[in-house]
Amino acid sequence: MTTIDTFQTTCTLILSSLLSGVCYNDIINTFQKDVNSIKSIELKGSNISIIFHDHFTPLRIHQTRTSYRSTDMSVQVCLGEYVQIKSFHLTCNKCGVYSIIKFSTSEDVDNVFKNYSEIKEKIGTEKFCIKHYKKETETEKCLEVIIKNIHQDLIANSEFFEYFNSFGNIKNFNLSEINPKFNAKVLCLEYVEENDAKTLIEEVDGIDVFDCDMPLSASFVRKNATITMVNNTDNNRKGVENSSKNNNLFLY
Repeated sequence: MTTIDTFQTTCTLILSSLLSGVCYNDIINTFQKDVNSIKSIELKGSNISIIFHDHFTPLRIHQTRTSYRSTDMSVQVCLGEYVQIKSFHLTCNKCGVYSIIKFSTSEDVDNVFKNYSEIKEKIGTEKFCIKHYKKETETEKCLEVIIKNIHQDLIANSEFFEYFNSFGNIKNFNLSEINPKFNAKVLCLEYVEENDAKTLIEEVDGIDVFDCDMPLSASFVRKNATITMVNNTDNNRKGVENSSKNNNLFLY
């Protein structure tokens, strides 16, 4: 028997593409374990609608007996009793069904773990598990450096460039225009090798490299960080980094 699940209501399971000759007794025998939960059965050609007294019996059957070809809205209905779902993705393979869910708040994440037993009973199998999900990414290299408090009279000539190039091969190099409020410039550069960028920072950070009575401030520019240049009273600029908390979970 080929079955394709479609939840028209929270208590109805639709079986389609059935073999010819399938009758009422065949359905009763197939779902003998759950026969007491069945309210009614409607045969319509090659389709059969099985209406249950509750929602979770057809959901369990859906989890264990059907082929998964669409987003399981019933999982969302179940979790919606405990949390606010921001985004939902369901996938499956020969090992089982998996959901990656993003919740609105960290409190929603806590509620899922607090109600783990109830959720497992409603939509899970014996191997049901919930864990925090974090997308694996390659470790990013620190290649970009920002150098602040550069004297206003310094220009990006060959001598200036060669000084920084002496630490290693430079991929990108940009000296800003002077900011009249601070009488200073900012240099942004990117090295080919991470160790060269580290060496530069170790050598020049806090040092008056150009004998201008203006110690340089050197630091890495981190990828995916929002940096806002903030003015302060000592004529320096500092970067303010913003970050967000991960509210993703992986259900399987």
